[in-house]
Amino acid sequence: MKQFFFSALFLLSLSFLSVSGNNSKSVTIKEKADSVKIKAIPNALSWINAPKSFKVTKDNAITITAQKGTDIYHSAAGDFNIATAPLLLFKPADNFVFTASVNVDFRNEYDGGSLMIYRNNKYYGKLLFEKNHFGKFQVCSGLTNIVTDDNNHFEVNTKKVFFRIGKSGKLFGFYYSADGKNWKMLRLFALPGSGDFKIGFCAQSPIGAQCTTVFDDIKYVPKAFKDFWTGN
Repeated sequence: MKQFFFSALFLLSLSFLSVSGNNSKSVTIKEKADSVKIKAIPNALSWINAPKSFKVTKDNAITITAQKGTDIYHSAAGDFNIATAPLLLFKPADNFVFTASVNVDFRNEYDGGSLMIYRNNKYYGKLLFEKNHFGKFQVCSGLTNIVTDDNNHFEVNTKKVFFRIGKSGKLFGFYYSADGKNWKMLRLFALPGSGDFKIGFCAQSPIGAQCTTVFDDIKYVPKAFKDFWTGN
């Protein structure tokens, strides 16, 4: 994720927020239990921060377009904090395996799409596919415990990856696959904070005019993973 140009991004976020009062799509909206339904997910999903647009395209696919100035990230230095990205979330079972392909229409630096674990804007986990500072497509992750740690795992030569979030007991896992069949563990962790949490999708475009992410091959299984190396 981002380690550069915090000052420039902060100015962009201020510019975005200054006009958000006149744009209903850029402000946090009240959650509605029936706001979005995807057949592959048995529970209704709801928005935190409205997207520029979205469309459920199949029983197991949704397209989300984020507008300019959207991100969710709190610099470990404490000098940059933003939580404007559209999040589409649902309440999972106590244990689960949540999988999707993530196909991003990369245009600008830090454009990206992610799977999220979200308690509130101080405590969340983000498994992100992002265009990095050097113009490469990169698999990243961040765990936010007030501030965000910043893990840039590796670069790939494709605009589509497969991501998985799993939970077994108190243990959470982030997983990656190039083909949706062979999985590798990126990190294991405990979610900080207390209280309920949700999981779901996020799109972001901190600098560009917009960014569209297609989440496809969505699969949700309300059972604990047995193999923490793969999330299966």
